[in-house]
Amino acid sequence: LKLHYNIDAWSEEPPSMTVKLTYNGLAWLGFGVSKDGNMVGSEAVIGRPDLAMADGEKPLKYRLEGKGTTAIKPMEQASETLKDASIVQEDGKTTMTFTKILAEEGELTIEPTGTMTFIYAIGSGETLAYHKEKGS
Repeated sequence: LKLHYNIDAWSEEPPSMTVKLTYNGLAWLGFGVSKDGNMVGSEAVIGRPDLAMADGEKPLKYRLEGKGTTAIKPMEQASETLKDASIVQEDGKTTMTFTKILAEEGELTIEPTGTMTFIYAIGSGETLAYHKEKGS
């Protein structure tokens, strides 16, 4: 998994972080912010290629309230503020990109300076289910 990111906290209103994840394989991808490196209690952007191909769904923000797919809750529609979000699969690779506002009411804040803990997950397929890889 390759991560490219850019934090634009000084020239754009509101301050934001642009993320590009590239995985050498076909799978759903997740990337988020965590208080402690654990899944539960974190928030993530998850890209689901099965839904992107079926109905054009873009990556969405989720609250990770527990383990298992029933505890992965999409944020309310009013909270969906991602810009330029996409998940595409080409030449055996999956790429997810998005721009997220750093500080949003009711969400974990991404600090533009200092130490932050991020989490990631790579699915075992294109449909949201147990991840085959994860980390922080």
